[in-house]
Amino acid sequence: GTRPVFRNGKWSDATLYEMDELRPGNVIKGLAVVEAPNTTLFIPEGWQARIDEYKIYWLSQGGER
Repeated sequence: GTRPVFRNGKWSDATLYEMDELRPGNVIKGLAVVEAPNTTLFIPEGWQARIDEYKIYWLSQGGER
């Protein structure tokens, strides 16, 4: 699904992910929101998050590094 987010003076639809459904190796490209019961992760446009084997989210700008 999507979630409306207000950024840079306008509303946009961000892709919505449930953290419990994501797995190591997944890459989430912004504009995105990752939700869990106790936290929310916002990934802006031009950024991506890669999930490692420990389910740590590594953010990078513009692509893989």
